[in-house]
Amino acid sequence: RSDVTGAISSVTSEQLNATPSSSLGEMLRGQAAGVQVTMSNAAPGGSSNILIRGRRSLSGGNDPLYIVDGVPMSSIDDINSNDIASLEVLKDASSQSIYGARAANGVILITTKRGQTGKMKISYNTYFASQSIHKNFEFYNGEEWAALRKEAYYNANLSYDEADCFRGLMLDVLKSGEYVDWEKLMISSAWQQKHDILIQSGGDKTKYALGIGYFNQDGMVANSGFQRLNGRLNIDHKLLKNLTIGTNFLYTKSWKKTADGSFNSFITMPPLAKVYNEDGSLREDVTEAGESHYNPLWNIDKSSNKSQIDRLLINFFVDWKITKDLSYRANGSLNTRTVHSNTYQGTKHTTGRNNNGKATVGTSFSNDYLFENIFNYVKDFNKNHHFDATFMQSVNVIEWKNLGINGTGFANDDLTYNAIGSANEYGTPTWELSDRKLLSFLGRVRYNLYEKYLFTFALRVDGSSVFGKNNKYAFFPSVAAAWNISSEEFMESQTNYLDMLKIRLSWGSNGNQAINPYQTLDRLTLTNYIWGDNGTVVNGAYLPTNGVGNPNLRWETSRTINAGIDFSFFNGRLSGNIDVYVVNTSDLLMSRTVPYMNGYKSIMDNVGKTRNKGVEIALNSVNFQNNDFRW
Repeated sequence: RSDVTGAISSVTSEQLNATPSSSLGEMLRGQAAGVQVTMSNAAPGGSSNILIRGRRSLSGGNDPLYIVDGVPMSSIDDINSNDIASLEVLKDASSQSIYGARAANGVILITTKRGQTGKMKISYNTYFASQSIHKNFEFYNGEEWAALRKEAYYNANLSYDEADCFRGLMLDVLKSGEYVDWEKLMISSAWQQKHDILIQSGGDKTKYALGIGYFNQDGMVANSGFQRLNGRLNIDHKLLKNLTIGTNFLYTKSWKKTADGSFNSFITMPPLAKVYNEDGSLREDVTEAGESHYNPLWNIDKSSNKSQIDRLLINFFVDWKITKDLSYRANGSLNTRTVHSNTYQGTKHTTGRNNNGKATVGTSFSNDYLFENIFNYVKDFNKNHHFDATFMQSVNVIEWKNLGINGTGFANDDLTYNAIGSANEYGTPTWELSDRKLLSFLGRVRYNLYEKYLFTFALRVDGSSVFGKNNKYAFFPSVAAAWNISSEEFMESQTNYLDMLKIRLSWGSNGNQAINPYQTLDRLTLTNYIWGDNGTVVNGAYLPTNGVGNPNLRWETSRTINAGIDFSFFNGRLSGNIDVYVVNTSDLLMSRTVPYMNGYKSIMDNVGKTRNKGVEIALNSVNFQNNDFRW
């Protein structure tokens, strides 16, 4: 960290894999200062929301930018943690400047494991784990619930009739004492397992790393679970003395089952109930008291909710050492993701039976194309002056399409959603598509004087197709400086305990363009109106309503100032950093309400400002270490 001018947190592969989870976000929880991780979905295969230094945008998105081996990705849920060599969190504008357009909310930079020269190295990692809920809701047991119902009945009727108070099956259960523990019935312990194989090898010219992983998580709720299969191949080949080519392949396939959405109804179910019939089949009404106490397991059993995700990432690069000081890198990638989402509510499902079964089938396709030209110039004028400059140009095209159809009326439930071709009635098919294009230019200069004084200056120009013709491009500068105090002569007497002491200061801006495309264009909707005395609804005119365009829409911009201290003592036994930051975000992208007399209700516009500020403290210590143990 002695030559870094920005605010960066590093997390090792060992730290990530210490947490058994399918979500890389959950593995990152608590590992880096200023990074907030919240679970958005606790179901098997659920993802997490990651915020770096808080939420600053209202409509423009707050997700960080994920970079995996130089390729931007919208999600890291498909990445196998065992493939990761290092993970870095870039938090200030100086460190984020090279990634510009989508870096306003921070950057998570992931480098995967690559081949090694020498003998083939094969490693296998696995674990088995049990999942359980340690503390959840405090439910009434049977006696408590019965006492509460008696009291409520008496207060409502000023008398007590046991047969009327406990109608249907509830009286039988009350007398038998065979109460239902709904939490125990609906949520049970479940297993998860993970297996990873990594093969690394190589010679003088060619190196490769092959990783294969499998993850399986059973759900604690019936009819839920998640499986994922990963494969990654990284190859580096030296064609000539000054020319190296390489490629990265990633393929991920995952399957997810989700319980019916009515699962949570068990929270309000009375414990005086019978879940099963005498023959062991599920009972639909668990009390038969005329109070619509539908069995929570009923809809889970009579429905199907499955999704499948296929991701393919192909990255190819060329490194050309033009001269001793000048090098060129061409980087191209294709990142595709296909999601199949299928649901079925059977003919006996409490909702599906209204339509004699309902099936919904949807498929979305996303393609991300990237090409970059990068020039690097590195020059050491002498041992005291180090200079390097980077110039980059990149083109990024992102396409998304979604197709959906639903049908009702099925002869039986045997084929679930696979029988949608034989539905009696169909809803209106949906077809959605969007694309965005990014064109970027970057120049960055770094200067290191005497290994004591560090300076960085960067200027990035980004153009996005989501903005109007007048504001497609924006400039985002940044500047940073650092002072290695521990390298000064007056600190030489402290070297017996001080390894490194450095102060940093940076300022810079980044842009956010994470809004839906076409907000600068008018988007018309057919508006109906009433005609005649009979109140007949007829087609009217195409009006923008909530889809009026704004050709002056421009970039949301975050300007960050960051001051920090990095330190290390006692040969790395005690290290850490302290950062103080202020982030001012202006030209917030959000929907603004306007008087409906204009013919539309709202317009996407740049309005308002936000400010985020805080202090980050990270401390790492090695309390005990010998040849066999480290704490």
